[in-house]
Amino acid sequence: MNFLESIFTCNLDGDLSTRGRFIRLFIVSCLALSMLSMCANRDQGEDGVVLVVGSRKISGTELKGKIKEFMAGLELSKEEWTTMKEVLLQRAIDEYVALEYGREAGIGVTEQELEGEIGQITADYGKDGFQEMLLRQYVDFQGWKDKLREQILIRKILEEVTASAAPPSYEEIKTYYQEHQAEFTLPGMIKFRQVVTSTVEEAETVVRALKAGERFSELAMRTSTAPEAASGGEVGWVAPGQLEESMEKAIFALKIGEISPVVKTPYGYHIFQLVAVRPGGPRALPEVMAAIETRLSDQRREKVWLAWLAEQRKRFPVSVRYELFDRMEMSS
Repeated sequence: MNFLESIFTCNLDGDLSTRGRFIRLFIVSCLALSMLSMCANRDQGEDGVVLVVGSRKISGTELKGKIKEFMAGLELSKEEWTTMKEVLLQRAIDEYVALEYGREAGIGVTEQELEGEIGQITADYGKDGFQEMLLRQYVDFQGWKDKLREQILIRKILEEVTASAAPPSYEEIKTYYQEHQAEFTLPGMIKFRQVVTSTVEEAETVVRALKAGERFSELAMRTSTAPEAASGGEVGWVAPGQLEESMEKAIFALKIGEISPVVKTPYGYHIFQLVAVRPGGPRALPEVMAAIETRLSDQRREKVWLAWLAEQRKRFPVSVRYELFDRMEMSS
């Protein structure tokens, strides 16, 4: 996940379209949980002002809802809340500071922008699924829509503020690659096929058929109980440590094309065929250049964003009533 996404989403690391779809679905869930929290706690005496950021006064109910967004529906124990509450409070303050800046600077979200985002979320979620989620969480659509508007506004401000961050040069990317070789070193991997049966008798019948000249992939499609049977029993690339011990011992001892004897594992009776071997070693710079560029760019944007937030905190005074905040609980 890149820096912009980590700030914009509640706590969130593809294909950009797939990642964007996940982000939108994640946001819709976070905002629903936030609204549900606000409704559930309205009668618990949390409406006193706990936080003031600039001209904005935030009640305990609102602040609790904001923090619930960051938690993405997770319930914290009292011990976890005690450990994390200051970090979560400061993150909430950062968002409110950004919103105050947007208000003062006249930055807004048009109805067209908002409806466009809602349209994408509805399409990704499915219209019926989206409505069902709102009903299941007892969430008011207008309230959810207002929360989404805030998140879009924060994203716009974030993108505007961090646009000045210069992209890393080729030399910087190369230096990072050289200094972090371990991060870009792949383990040796193998690709194999398997036939899995429920009994040893069925497995031995498969072995006899293989010795008689039948193709492994055809036997897998016809007799294997494993999920990959439809693709001829091919499992794909795996590295040491990813398989059950008895499976790994048998497969890694094979030569390419070789077929194993019947191997009993907790999943049944297996016959393996080694398909290919890919030696381990460092990935070449061209293979990882885009990933390194993204990482370095994100670091620069984060640095710009944090420096900007520090300046805005000087412009918009922050006041916390800790005697009220310390009484807030997140486990309910």
